[in-house]
Amino acid sequence: MASIVDDIRYGFIRRYGAVGTLIVLNVGIYLVLELARLIGWGFGYLKLDGLFYQWLGVPAYLPKLLARPWTLVTYMFVHDLSGIFHLLLNMLWLFWIGGKILRDFLSDSRIWGLFLVGAFAGGLLYIAAFNLLPVLRSRLFDASLYGASAGVLAIVVGT
Repeated sequence: MASIVDDIRYGFIRRYGAVGTLIVLNVGIYLVLELARLIGWGFGYLKLDGLFYQWLGVPAYLPKLLARPWTLVTYMFVHDLSGIFHLLLNMLWLFWIGGKILRDFLSDSRIWGLFLVGAFAGGLLYIAAFNLLPVLRSRLFDASLYGASAGVLAIVVGT
């Protein structure tokens, strides 16, 4: 097991810098949440994954957001357990565009900044849309946002 961790740390992350770290964080958090969900399922706690996502995704409803301000950061590293293709496509875009192209032009700190600003902007736009657009207000109380798509899209647009 130590060689896998060493390969990730000294091979992938060192070679791809911020992009490699973002990929490892997103995939690692996905795997930890999936493992916790499977363990919970094995012990009969069928609603455990809903509890995790309730506390990690950005709620569109403002009173919930005020009670959980950390979700503006955590949502960008959490992918819905049923959306493995969402995670896969996000990480492939991040690897191809960020790791193969953008990394030649921007430093790691600027890539982190671009990702985080894009993800914050995406989260704020999501919250604003649900609170301002009448067509979405009917789902306001149950809506939550997950995934790195806004940050990845910022990397793509930045490239």
